[in-house]
Amino acid sequence: PYDNPSAQGYVKLRIGSNFMNRDWKKRFLILKNESLFIFKTHTNLNQDPETINLLFAFPKQTPSKGKKFTFDIISSSKTYTIQTETKEEIEVWIEALQATNEKLMNAVLRNTIDQRRQSIFEICVPENIKDMNDIATGNKDELADLLNIDGNEICADCCGSEPVWASLNLGIFICIDCSGVHRSLGVHISQVRSVILDEWDLTQVQVNIYF
Repeated sequence: PYDNPSAQGYVKLRIGSNFMNRDWKKRFLILKNESLFIFKTHTNLNQDPETINLLFAFPKQTPSKGKKFTFDIISSSKTYTIQTETKEEIEVWIEALQATNEKLMNAVLRNTIDQRRQSIFEICVPENIKDMNDIATGNKDELADLLNIDGNEICADCCGSEPVWASLNLGIFICIDCSGVHRSLGVHISQVRSVILDEWDLTQVQVNIYF
């Protein structure tokens, strides 16, 4: 079950935030999929390991005094301090852990967006329409209808009133203040349009219907 891990190897491990505790233990770690598995040695992989779900934990490099190559894994219940022998080892671990955590967070965000899109689609689109290509017309009246849907009357970011701006690719309505923040992120993150000032083509309306 531990074949092809993202990273593995021996480290020194200390659990807890009490830095007066010098009880370091040598442990064998395996990073695979969404979990970090902690074993006593590489020879006892058939035993149940302590497992950290990386969706609810993140690495943070915080070298303690006299321990140059150390970093923390902070979970909701514990802090794991890990020490490696070399700078290269710590870089490999942190890069692998951060990549795993980012992948898991993106998957959660994508799932949240998909659920919102499906919910809005079921509300806005007649039952006989199953595909975006089946929608014949789209205009600002339809955008106004979308704004009247429960939840869209407030800004998706700050809960402020009058969200007359939208992020096309995120499928949300936002207020004028938050629209400025979204614009500063760049179009590769958020594509901002005004519901009132900008022209919306059919595709853009349909995308927001689906979100």
